[in-house]
Formats: sequence, C-alpha cells, structure tokens
Amino acid sequence: LQVLAIGTQAKIEVLRGDLAAAESNLQVAEEIIARTPTLPPWHLSAAATASLLYSLERLQHAAAGERRTLARRLRRHLRHATRIAAKVAVQRAEITRLAALAHWRLGEHARAHATWRRAMAIGTKLGAQPELARLSLDL
Repeated sequence: LQVLAIGTQAKIEVLRGDLAAAESNLQVAEEIIARTPTLPPWHLSAAATASLLYSLERLQHAAAGERRTLARRLRRHLRHATRIAAKVAVQRAEITRLAALAHWRLGEHARAHATWRRAMAIGTKLGAQPELARLSLDL
C-alpha cells in the first residue's frame, strides 16, 4: 500500500512541476519494490503511471545531449506501465493515453495515432470521462 501512496504523491509532484521531488519519491518506491518479493499490480499501478509521466516530462525538457538516455528510460517505463495497465483497469485509459504521448514524443507518429484511438476506445468502454477529456486536450 505504501508503493501506491508514494506513486500517487510522485504523480502529483510531476503534475505540479516539481520533478526533483517526484524523482525522489520514485526512487523510494523503486527501493520498496526491489525489497518486496511480490506486490499486487494495483499497488504498482500508481508508481508505474508516475514513472511514465515523469519520463515524459523529463524528455520534453531535456537538453540535446540527454535525449537519447531519457528516450531509452521512457521506453523502459512505457513497457512496464503497459504491462501493469493490462492487469489494472482503473489505470488503463490513462496509461494508454500517456503511451500515445510517449510514441509521439519519440517520433513514432503513426503508432501514436493508433494508440490514441485505442485510448479513446478504452476510455469510452470504462466510462473514464476525465481521462477522455484529457485525451481530447492531447489531440
């Protein structure tokens, strides 16, 4: 449960623009995850979403020399968050929307459009109105 709370706090910090605090909380969450043999996907979902969002923000504001390393990190967080989203419906629409944004920022525009369409379908199916609104803003 602690990983869920820390992940949620990290997401809030990313949204507020406090990337240093978010990075610190994500490191704490990763340490707890490494020490714990098994955690339910629900508990991992907030940290996975926050890590993906954090990586997106870091890539967006990165200097030219950092982009390659941050793009690799973004891809790793994208794979992890996508695996979690397959198991946790409540985060599925948001993670899929962030995945589309990640593909766009990585220059994979066709894949981004397909992922946005999938995010729209998932959000509609789940009745995730706030996430559908955020998706509309992204488009």
